[in-house]
Amino acid sequence: MSEKILNRKPTEVLKVKIDDKSYSVPLAGSLSYYDAKAFSQISDKPVMEQLDFAISFFTKYIPQEVIESLTCDDLKEIFVAWSEASGETGQKLGES
Repeated sequence: MSEKILNRKPTEVLKVKIDDKSYSVPLAGSLSYYDAKAFSQISDKPVMEQLDFAISFFTKYIPQEVIESLTCDDLKEIFVAWSEASGETGQKLGES
């Protein structure tokens, strides 16, 4: 009989502080396969579809009413920070 013990790593996150609250968004390497795959499927989509996807992703971890109160520049800043932090894990979007 064979046995494999999977030692799961803690979820790596980007901490996002908005006003007086902090939110944790998993980095690319800590996403489920299906979430990572969804990211890889949007790269060739029009910019607005990519933005809608990113907003739906972030609302899983940051309340929608908070996301809706942010400007486009705020959202871009969060996404760029998330992308850069995810790159530090050695994991690219869509890979798992």
